[in-house]
Amino acid sequence: MPDPTSSQLRSRSFAERLDAPAHVRLPGSHLGLTWRALTREDLPAFIDLMASTADSPLGFVPAIERTITYWYDELTAQPHCSDILSGWDGQGKLQAMACVRVNDKPLSELQAEVTAVVRPDWVGRGIGRALLEWQDDRARQLLAMHPSDLPVSIRALVPERNGSRRRLLAAGGFTPISYITDVTTRTSCEHHEVSKQARERLAAQGFTIQPYTADVDMELRRLHNRLILALERYQPLSSAAWQAKLSRADHDFSFLLIKDQQLVGYTLAEQIPEISALRIYYYGIERALRRQGIGTDLMLSVLGPAYDAQISTVAAPVVSRQGKVPESLVDHGFAPELREIVYSIDI
Repeated sequence: MPDPTSSQLRSRSFAERLDAPAHVRLPGSHLGLTWRALTREDLPAFIDLMASTADSPLGFVPAIERTITYWYDELTAQPHCSDILSGWDGQGKLQAMACVRVNDKPLSELQAEVTAVVRPDWVGRGIGRALLEWQDDRARQLLAMHPSDLPVSIRALVPERNGSRRRLLAAGGFTPISYITDVTTRTSCEHHEVSKQARERLAAQGFTIQPYTADVDMELRRLHNRLILALERYQPLSSAAWQAKLSRADHDFSFLLIKDQQLVGYTLAEQIPEISALRIYYYGIERALRRQGIGTDLMLSVLGPAYDAQISTVAAPVVSRQGKVPESLVDHGFAPELREIVYSIDI
């Protein structure tokens, strides 16, 4: 006989899973700071805060007006999907920041990303814990604006060397799920031949390399979103978020990989003249072409032109579950510069 209560069973609703608070409390005044939203007018103070710490969310990229403006524009590109809280001392100096961003175009998982920075002189006063509590509540509020049957999580990116932040996340229920390792190599005259041979190997297989142009933005976004889904639960970017990412691309060092008149790979790079570096911030090839050296050759093809432009260093991020760097990059002089850990908590 069927259980008479079975017809009353149901799964938890989206609202029940999130348990989003009606109101988010700001960190207490006992912490010595006054709290309000960070605005574009506050960016000079934010630059000063970022310059004070070795654990900037920009990684090894210097905190200057140009790079901070890119960061702010990317964070706020999607309306009603982000919030930035700032803490100011009695002298009007910015001492702490916490931000939350929700990806409003998820495909397999609805995610919120959180980041926080506290000036070193103010670390150890309980501010980090208070900011994490604010981020949890605010993330749930923002996530609640995007009802879905998808899994939901909150993610945090933290430098591997930042032990206090990692312990704080672990105490809050976060677990590490992947690593992002920024690898770098110094350019040299030898890279002329390295890039030449890489391009010749690609040409022998029917590939051509073309400079990035804006007329392929839509197709490039489709390729990027398809490839990024394979990277440890990453989600597609909306059109607005993608355009914000493209705004930093240097067309002289961003390339498209073409075969049979089809876009099959790409590199998007930005120059960081303040440290004489070229940062390849996005790259990828179709999954069917992986593990054949094609992606490595696409990366190597950039080194010669970078040296010609008197750029001292080329950098790129490597996303992996174990934090390992591919031997193909190590063999060509790339070495870890900075490793960050992606922490996540499922809701």
